[in-house]
Amino acid sequence: RGFFVTPSDSVALIALYAEKCIPYFFVDKATGKGGLTGLARSMPTSRALDNVAKKLNKDVYETPTGWKYFTNLMDASRISICGEESFGTGSVHVREKDGLWAVLAWLSILAYRNGCMGDVEKERELLQEGKSVDVSPPATKETDFVSVQQIVEEFWKEYGRNFYCRYDFENKDSASAHEMLQALEELSKSSPAEITGKVASHVDENLLKEMEIESMDWFKYTDPVDKQVSDHQGVRLFLKGGSRIIWRLSGTGSTGATIRVYMERYEPDASKVLQDERTALKDIAAFALQFCDMKKYIGTETPTVIT
Repeated sequence: RGFFVTPSDSVALIALYAEKCIPYFFVDKATGKGGLTGLARSMPTSRALDNVAKKLNKDVYETPTGWKYFTNLMDASRISICGEESFGTGSVHVREKDGLWAVLAWLSILAYRNGCMGDVEKERELLQEGKSVDVSPPATKETDFVSVQQIVEEFWKEYGRNFYCRYDFENKDSASAHEMLQALEELSKSSPAEITGKVASHVDENLLKEMEIESMDWFKYTDPVDKQVSDHQGVRLFLKGGSRIIWRLSGTGSTGATIRVYMERYEPDASKVLQDERTALKDIAAFALQFCDMKKYIGTETPTVIT
């Protein structure tokens, strides 16, 4: 109640629990068949799903923004569950965004964690044999209920927390927006040390020391199924410790461009994962706007929308 789960964390948790409490993804004990084939997220989506994929020993695909990239992977049986930071979540059962399915997945997780599912595999066998199953939940006190918040916070403490935020700068001059992205693209061709030197004139010295640059690139995706190449999908800046910043354009039509800035800060320390999100992201947000010299190109550092 009153606890928001980000789309990035939601798809990661659904994937984590899928083989435990969603019958569609159960592994058949007799044949070993079934289970998750793989996972996918759009490039701007936080890397919480990557941490789950590593634990489950599953492939994880990072695609450009756009659901069509997921469907290609589903059609080739490479993934079972996918999601994006803009709230789209789905699975191979329908190949499309399915909000109702995501709600049912979370209800299954809650039922599983609160002991309301019993031996799900045994119950499925009984149903297949035409026998009745007692699905009455055990009597529990409300205070004993395992909540969504508890499930998410346990996840953060075990896997680390990917603090995440998106700034949208809407209806900006297209030429200026493209100029900024082109400058970032040119910067990405340099080494981390060279990048640090080139942005030193417009980035706070303390922030530059704190945000140690690891690498920078212009995201390019080659579809593993049809080998189609999608270039110029956004600029990524990777920082030491697993944090990153992304800049990309959206809606570059006659009404102007929307500049999206994604900030992700990874915190592995379990004692720090419950801190206020705005506090955790304050420095990386300031660094992201200074790094791209946002005010120089569009005249402001104040986003139209914060997600």
